[in-house]
Amino acid sequence: MNISYTKQGDYLLPNLILKDKKQFNDKCFSDKKLMALVHSFYKDNFWDPFKLDLIPSFNISFLIFDTAINMGLVKAIKFAQQAVGLKETGKYDDELFNRLVKY
Repeated sequence: MNISYTKQGDYLLPNLILKDKKQFNDKCFSDKKLMALVHSFYKDNFWDPFKLDLIPSFNISFLIFDTAINMGLVKAIKFAQQAVGLKETGKYDDELFNRLVKY
């Protein structure tokens, strides 16, 4: 089964008519174009804004990344600020970044 794509606004969506979740997962995860879009979406929106590649601790980077995805960017920033003893402003700045690098 080939997957075609339909453009809706700024998004390219797969046209899938599948019978079950396993078939859906198999088709989605084997579609390299779709997986590249998913990867770039999460990297561009939840990893790169925090410069997580530059934070030495993968555990800290992953916690911020996961929290940003599940609770939003501002909440992730506030949790990080609280963890390193900064005022919770919800703004990601150099002071927070530097403390995360040293944490």
